[in-house]
Amino acid sequence: MTIRMTLTPVRVARVLRDAPFPWGIAGGWAIDLWSGAWARRDHADTDVAVWRDDAAAVAKFLAPGWEIHLVEDGEFTHWDGSLGDAHQAWVRRVGDAEWAFELLFEERNGDAWVFRRDRRVGRPAAGLITTVRDLPAVELPVVLLYKAKHHREVDDQDLDAALPQLDQHDRTWLSGAIATAHGPKHPWVARIPTRAES
Repeated sequence: MTIRMTLTPVRVARVLRDAPFPWGIAGGWAIDLWSGAWARRDHADTDVAVWRDDAAAVAKFLAPGWEIHLVEDGEFTHWDGSLGDAHQAWVRRVGDAEWAFELLFEERNGDAWVFRRDRRVGRPAAGLITTVRDLPAVELPVVLLYKAKHHREVDDQDLDAALPQLDQHDRTWLSGAIATAHGPKHPWVARIPTRAES
């Protein structure tokens, strides 16, 4: 299902400016931020990552003027405060027909971010969200790990744009994480250089 969402990351930042919880731009827009090539391609939506254990704070903060619908298997459910197994939600202003942005609920276990698709994969939670070009964004290796699931043409383009921004440590981590979560024959494993060029 392809739905065009109305808010750019800059406009999302205005909405969440006073939020009492950490959040970060994810998906293709995050790659634009990291690569410094703003709007280098068309974006249908704006993904915003928040911690699952901050869900109640997110709902309370947005409650006055926004409605939140959980999305599971293509079905929409008005959020009643319980996430269940849902990991994403769509947000729009009360009374609007168009969706504004998407929430992605990230998992953590103690001090570690945990990849929800394969809990063997993790990174320090403290580094998940950082400021990039004045906007909070999800760290680049994690954004690419999520994109590796489908490796569509647009995802391959995102990988090409992002690779120059990754240092050797992050390339090695990303290659290993993709091999663990998606198998060692995933085409991106061979495309990610993990040794410094001599």
